Amino acid sequence: METTEFRISYRTLNIVIMKKNVGNIDKLVRLLVALLAVITTYADQVTSPWTYVLYVVAAIMVLTAFVGTCPLWLMTGINTLKLKKKQ
Repeated sequence: METTEFRISYRTLNIVIMKKNVGNIDKLVRLLVALLAVITTYADQVTSPWTYVLYVVAAIMVLTAFVGTCPLWLMTGINTLKLKKKQ
């Protein structure tokens, strides 16, 4: 019986997963959308499945804004982070 061994280094994994792709304006928009979602659900005072969906969306928006990485955008190749040129 043959076994296949798969190895990946921590450095490679770090580059693939944690690549920054969220710029400052994008972070601000994400935080504003999260705040709007929380205020909307809190002010409504109605317990429905959509309330929990909005809480999850708000949490994801805040998390991606603080981390600076959006996994969905990594998959699609979108990058709003402007990198400074090294001189």
